[in-house]
Amino acid sequence: MIPLTKPSINKSDYNFVKKALKSKILTDGFFQQQTEKLIKNYIKSKFVALTHSCTAALEVSAILINLKKGDEVIMPSYGFVSVANAVVLRGAKPIFVEIDPLTLNISWQDIQKKITKRTKAVYVIHYAGNSCEIEKISKITKKNKIYLIEDAAHAFMAKFKNKFLGTIGDIGVFSFHETKNLVAGQGGCISINNSSLLKRANSILDKGTDRKRFIKNFKKKIIKADNKKFYSWVDIGSEYRASELSSALLYSQMLKVKKIQKRREIIWKKFDKIIENLKTKKFYLIKPLIGSTSVYHLFVLIFKNKKLSAQFKSKMQKNNIGATFHYVPLHKSKMGKKYHKIKLPITENIVNQVVRLPLFSDMTKNEFNPLHQHSGLISGILMIKVPKELSQEPITIPLESNARCPGMLEWVNTGFGAGFYRKYPVEGEIYLFPAELKHQVYPFASDVERITARFNISEINFGQD
Repeated sequence: MIPLTKPSINKSDYNFVKKALKSKILTDGFFQQQTEKLIKNYIKSKFVALTHSCTAALEVSAILINLKKGDEVIMPSYGFVSVANAVVLRGAKPIFVEIDPLTLNISWQDIQKKITKRTKAVYVIHYAGNSCEIEKISKITKKNKIYLIEDAAHAFMAKFKNKFLGTIGDIGVFSFHETKNLVAGQGGCISINNSSLLKRANSILDKGTDRKRFIKNFKKKIIKADNKKFYSWVDIGSEYRASELSSALLYSQMLKVKKIQKRREIIWKKFDKIIENLKTKKFYLIKPLIGSTSVYHLFVLIFKNKKLSAQFKSKMQKNNIGATFHYVPLHKSKMGKKYHKIKLPITENIVNQVVRLPLFSDMTKNEFNPLHQHSGLISGILMIKVPKELSQEPITIPLESNARCPGMLEWVNTGFGAGFYRKYPVEGEIYLFPAELKHQVYPFASDVERITARFNISEINFGQD
C-alpha cells in the first residue's frame, strides 16, 4: 500500500535524539533553544517558541490576543478543528467563511462581508503548502484594526513575495506533526510578529509563570528582592513548551530542510506534468498562488463532481494507492452548528470533489513495491547490491516491532505465528519462498541504486541417476 504520507526519518535523526537522551536534560535544553534560534533567524521573526503541538500554538495565539466572550473570529470552514477549538475555548464565536475553489484557501471577498463590530481577529489557513491571498487579507485586517493569525501548519518555509508565511500577520503557527514536511513527532511552533504581544508570550507558554525571566536573571546572577529567588504565577497559561526529544528530532530535520523541500517539489512537479499531459476536463490540480513559493505539502485533485471523485478513490484504493477526502466542513459539524448556522455552497460542494493523493519526500520511482504474489511454485530474490545507507542494526528498528525501514522485505501470512516475517536486505543473500506467499519491499529514503535479481520456478522435475 502506498500511504498518503510518511515522515522522512534517517540515521542522523536517530543520532540527534540519542544525544538528547544522553544529555539527561529533557526540557528546555540545548536542542530546544538552538532549534528556536534556527527557525527565528531563518524566517526572520521577532519571536519564536517551540510548542508540543500546533494545536497548543493556536491556543497560545487566542490567549495572546485576549479573546473573550462576545468576540467574533473569522475563519474558513474548510480547515482543521484546532483553529475553531482555540477560539471557543476562550468563549469567542467562530464565524465561518467560504473558500476559493481554485486553491481551497479562505476567500478574501467573503472575509470582507463577514466583518462586524464584534470581529476581533481573522484566522487564515495556508492550505496544502500554498499561500492564501495574504496581502489582500492583511490590508483588510489593518484597515479594520483586527488581528491576523496565520495557520501555516501546511506551509512551514513557504513564502509570499519573498516573505515567509507565518511572519506576515500578527501571529503565525506551524506544525511538525508526523504528517508534515518536517517532523518532530507531535510538535509545533508559534511566531509572534506584533511587538505589542511579546510581553506576555513567555509567561503564557510557561504555565502562566515568570519562570523564563527568573532563569535568565539567575544565569546572570541578578536576583531581585521582590522575587525571593523564586518564580511565581503572573498570568494565565498552560504547559505548551516542546520536549527536548522532539526538539532534537526537529533540529536534525532543520539541518536537511532544503533537501526535503526540494525532493517534494520535484515529485509534485512530476505529478503536475502527468496531469497536464492527460489533458482531461474531469479534474484539476490546485496550484500555488502567483507571487508565492509553495512547499508542496499536499497533492490535491478537484473532480468535476462527487461521482467521479468517488469512482477515482475507489479505483486507487483497489490498487493499494492511498487516496482520500480531506476536511469535513466545520459549519456542517455538530459543534459548528452550535456556534454559527450558515450555508456555504462552494465549501459544501467541493468537499465531495476533493481527492488527496500520496506525497512525501522519500517517494521513489517504484514507490512502492506493493503487497503482491507471483505465479509458479517458488519465487526467489537475490540481493546483488544493497545501498550502504540501509541500517543493519536491529537496535535501530527491531524486526519484531511494527516499524519498517527502507529496503526491508516483508512476507505476509507466513504461518509463523505473527502472520508476517521481516528481513533486512543483505548483499549476496538469496531468499526462496513459495510463489503464492504475499510480499512487499519498503522503499529507500533516496534515489539510491539497489540491484536485485528476481525469478520464478514454475516446474520442478525429479529425475533418477
